Amino acid sequence: MRFYALVLVLVITACADDDPPAAEEPAIDIASMTGLYENDRGDRLCIAPTSDGAHKFAFVTLGAPPAACSGLGQASRFGDRLRLELQGEERCSFEARLEDGQLTIPPTLAEECAYYCSAGTSFAGRELIKTADGLLALGEAEDLVGDPLCL
Repeated sequence: MRFYALVLVLVITACADDDPPAAEEPAIDIASMTGLYENDRGDRLCIAPTSDGAHKFAFVTLGAPPAACSGLGQASRFGDRLRLELQGEERCSFEARLEDGQLTIPPTLAEECAYYCSAGTSFAGRELIKTADGLLALGEAEDLVGDPLCL
């Protein structure tokens, strides 16, 4: 009888799943502009709501080291168009396309936009994919020196 009990224990142990069930990743809300957008080059752009109901954004795009672009400003959406207005010494604003979670920056930007980039790089023509929703994900994105990018 002990033999059968031992065999039963061995069979149950062999069939047991040692790996815990994988947590399903939540679906990304591509209808909302709020979120983190990234690409495989290391570029990052985040959009977060403000207390007054508007939206702010911040971005970092990378060129050949150590070249980079960065800035922050206001974002507003009009259908599949996203108006981004940078705040800083130079006035730079443009309309990007936002469709199905993909953000496409126009291939040509005003000369004033170069102010936000080091020599030898630009953020014109960049494409980014929405990779995360929610303020927690936005808090994890970092700028060039490791500080929070969007919050």
